[in-house]
Amino acid sequence: MFCKDQQSMDGFSYYCKDCHHQYYMQKRGDSHYRQQRALYGRMWYRRNKARRLRVGRAYYQSAKDRMALKHKEWRGKNRVRVRQLIKRWSRKHVIKCRLYQHAHRALRIAAPGCWSQEDINRLFHKQRGLCYYCKRRIAPSTYQIDHKMPLSRGGSNWPANLGLTCRSCNASKRAKTEEEYLLWRAKK
Repeated sequence: MFCKDQQSMDGFSYYCKDCHHQYYMQKRGDSHYRQQRALYGRMWYRRNKARRLRVGRAYYQSAKDRMALKHKEWRGKNRVRVRQLIKRWSRKHVIKCRLYQHAHRALRIAAPGCWSQEDINRLFHKQRGLCYYCKRRIAPSTYQIDHKMPLSRGGSNWPANLGLTCRSCNASKRAKTEEEYLLWRAKK
């Protein structure tokens, strides 16, 4: 039995289906053929970046609601798995989690201003890796972001109001202003 082929004169393939299948299975097993296909795929991927983005955006726009519903259903069925994934991501991205938590808290309080990871990195280098209050060395993974004028007392969320502190200083400062905390530390 011959399969249809629009490129041939009579509209049928030159090979029967079994021979055709056998030929492609043999070709697919050839490592040189696989390497050539992989190379072609990578080249096409690089050359057609704009097209891929355009098609991807169009698909996203057309299927946005359907995808959101599908994701919501999946999350509902796989609550334990979702928690595990979030936990794993949180352990891997400690600093980003802190950024999100601080931004959410500032948004809830409606504090003016915002900051980014670049601002925190700049602050860390400006402080030379030392705690803002006690001047002890702090690791990039252990510092805590402190508002010199607390958000609860009307402080802003701008980078100028931030200081990177060690855990003990941040925990003992609580809702004190910078001046109140330094006086409290001096008395202690």
